[in-house]
Amino acid sequence: MQKLDREFRALCLILAVDLGITLTEFGGSHESGSYLLWQNFWIGLFDALLITVNIWGLKQETLHHDRLARRVSNWSDVMVALGMCFVAFRALGSMTNGKPVIVEAWVIPFVALFAAIVNGLCAQAVNPITTNLASARFKLQVGSAMGAATCVMGGLIWLTDLPVVDPGLTILFAVGVVAAVAKRLLKQRRLRQEVKQEIEVAKRH
Repeated sequence: MQKLDREFRALCLILAVDLGITLTEFGGSHESGSYLLWQNFWIGLFDALLITVNIWGLKQETLHHDRLARRVSNWSDVMVALGMCFVAFRALGSMTNGKPVIVEAWVIPFVALFAAIVNGLCAQAVNPITTNLASARFKLQVGSAMGAATCVMGGLIWLTDLPVVDPGLTILFAVGVVAAVAKRLLKQRRLRQEVKQEIEVAKRH
């Protein structure tokens, strides 16, 4: 119980740091006009809300409401995937309308690198000993991976001066995150089925 209380306080602190990163991404997206940073901002904001849900779910786990906590964890991951799809749809619209515009491309890699480093450090600080802690860590890892990829691709956009690359990569990132969420949920389902089978076998013997 004391260990979960310590993790609860740590996750609250990490949430505050995550909100700070999200505000930085908002400033970067506003300055540059980049869909990649805009996507990072919205997902960062959404992640902060969902990590808040994970904090509530962690509290349920300390009260031994395991089934409710697991559902909170899984649905928060699904909402991350839906948020990515929404931003990807906006990016696709900019491509079909012929309006992708980058104002200050140099901003993208620097803001993204900062977000990647801080999110990565926060993810390492989370001990995934419960479903909600693992879910919160997953969201921070997604933020770090997106930041790193955005840094690399932002540098490419800066050097090539091709605005259309920005929404195109945004769509690819969305596909990758949706696939990662699906893989995580399927793995959890498989593990639960294996546990149920082991319990049934134990009862027969």
